[in-house]
Amino acid sequence: MAVDTTLATFTKLPRAVAKASVGTNWQEFTLSRRVESSRVTVTGSAALFVAWPDSGASDGGAAGSTANKEIVAATTPTMWQVPSNPRIRASSVFVAAQTGTATVYVTLEA
Repeated sequence: MAVDTTLATFTKLPRAVAKASVGTNWQEFTLSRRVESSRVTVTGSAALFVAWPDSGASDGGAAGSTANKEIVAATTPTMWQVPSNPRIRASSVFVAAQTGTATVYVTLEA
């Protein structure tokens, strides 16, 4: 997608934030493997779907066709722990609005 949603270039934390307007197709947010982050937090202005690379989601793909996705309520920050081992850490997170569009914040924290 055309929006720069990478957090991969961050080398220092405690916090890195990417913001994007997303529709009902998946928007990929690339996560940094250069730092030992421990949390990913997703917040949106509207209800969201969130998926991880092993779910079958792909950048620009239809969120409705992905079975293994999680729901995030509007304006409710939702946090996931991220393994410190880079061999098993997710390289990205996929986010889509359940309906319409939403402003999304993905935060990578130490």
